[in-house]
Amino acid sequence: MIDVPGGRLHVVIDGTGPPVILCSGLGGRSFDWDDVASRLADRRVIRFDRPGVGGSPDDGEFPTVAGEARRIASVLTALRIDKADVVGHSMGGFYAEGFARLYPDRCGHLVLLDSSVPDQRPVLPRRWRLAVARAVASVARTKTGTFLAAVVREYVAYPELCNEIRQLRRDAPLPVATHVAMADTGRFSLLGRRWLRLQQDLSRELNAEFTVISPSGHRVMIDQPDAVAALFTA
Repeated sequence: MIDVPGGRLHVVIDGTGPPVILCSGLGGRSFDWDDVASRLADRRVIRFDRPGVGGSPDDGEFPTVAGEARRIASVLTALRIDKADVVGHSMGGFYAEGFARLYPDRCGHLVLLDSSVPDQRPVLPRRWRLAVARAVASVARTKTGTFLAAVVREYVAYPELCNEIRQLRRDAPLPVATHVAMADTGRFSLLGRRWLRLQQDLSRELNAEFTVISPSGHRVMIDQPDAVAALFTA
């Protein structure tokens, strides 16, 4: 456990060498990366649980891209690391990209692993969605602990996260080498083709290298740890 602005975080550190920090997606936990970390013996691999998930106590707050980027920076500061490669999986891609844009001098290589794309706009007004989220999270916390409550808050905040990353792309440059890696289930479907198009568009927008990891489900770090580890050693 380490102390950072905003509370305490559960952090896992493996190995020695050039640091890389792994940022999970919605509901993702540090142990999801165990197989990847075991394949990066020549790297210092850092992963942490966001508040309410895994071993980190809940803070009851709705996430923002800037706030999560600041959390990544705070973890590195607490560990006395000036600069690290960073990877973001799924919704964690927003946070990793935000970190690279807001703290470019602290980010080496950026990897977006089957990252979310900002394609969702809110249907209900923000105050209604937040009220529903707080009510559901309160019930969830009573019945299941903090995990589901934290996941509900992050899920409901998704449209705002989309808007925030769009604004960051307009306002803050991305001066670091970037790699977009998409998980491919191998299924021929309209949904699969749309996801390929979205990931290719993301790669072009960010001027990033593009890779398809196949076959794999969305939790590609579990399905294809060797291929994921190769992204950090290339």
